Amino acid sequence: MGIPAFEKLVNKLWELDANRLEINKDIILNLQAFIDLMRFYDPNVLVVESSSPEKIQSQKAFLDAILATPLMAEVRRYLEEKKLASPIDEEFKDMLGHLWFSAFKRKKRLSSSAFEHVFLGEGRGTKVLGFHYWLPLYLHEQEGSLNYFGYYEKVSDLCIPLQQCSRDHFTSMTFTMHNPIALETAMHFAAPPHWQLHLFLTSCSSRVFSASSLLTECYFITGQGGLQNLLSVAFEWNSDWVKKHAKFLVGTSPEFEMGVYTAAFLTMNSIWPDGFRYALSLRLNRSRMAVQCYRNSKVILGSCYIV
Repeated sequence: MGIPAFEKLVNKLWELDANRLEINKDIILNLQAFIDLMRFYDPNVLVVESSSPEKIQSQKAFLDAILATPLMAEVRRYLEEKKLASPIDEEFKDMLGHLWFSAFKRKKRLSSSAFEHVFLGEGRGTKVLGFHYWLPLYLHEQEGSLNYFGYYEKVSDLCIPLQQCSRDHFTSMTFTMHNPIALETAMHFAAPPHWQLHLFLTSCSSRVFSASSLLTECYFITGQGGLQNLLSVAFEWNSDWVKKHAKFLVGTSPEFEMGVYTAAFLTMNSIWPDGFRYALSLRLNRSRMAVQCYRNSKVILGSCYIV
């Protein structure tokens, strides 16, 4: 189901996402609050999540950081206009915290939350659960705990094998973590943008990359529309858990993803108050997609992601 007001909001948030990685540009992403929060979560769903003053403070610091952005101000305007959120600052912040950080049970253990499931991912048996945000994919591959299998897309007819791309197309690419406040990327390519995005995701710890460093079984599929940031991948995490198909909006800021999913969940809740799973279709930058959400309870988000 498509809702014009929600589609308009998402496209407005895309325009306002000043912290998004842009292809063909050298940028710095300030993601300190998000990266700091990652360390408090254990991905194993059999491990009960602990709480501590440090973890709570880190959650508050993350919310403060994203709420200070024009993007989240637009999310608030949308939700307040539709009477879906309080106009009082602290009440809005508390609502976000409850929606995203409230623990819920998996296998009778309080071992999960919407934030952990959607942004960081979890593991159970041989499967990766959740893991819908691009940055942990990059960080885990940097540290060697994630093996990226490649890019694919189910809906396009045009497929380009990676190994057919000329070595001359690749010059250099650098990734630097510093302070450890920012992720700095420098891109210098003559290759098309979709090749550059692949190189971004297949980076390892080396500072210089060439065609020989890439997976030969990987394929690029060129799709319709103007959104070059949308990628589908498969990967193995922590040597035990596999994700056969994950879709990411590469380069988006945490506030963009949290803003879109918060607005989607609350919008869907207002339309289908008794629903367990629901989806909103939309067009973003001339690309068709949908946002699908699952509810854990009436006021707690279970999962939300791009499909």
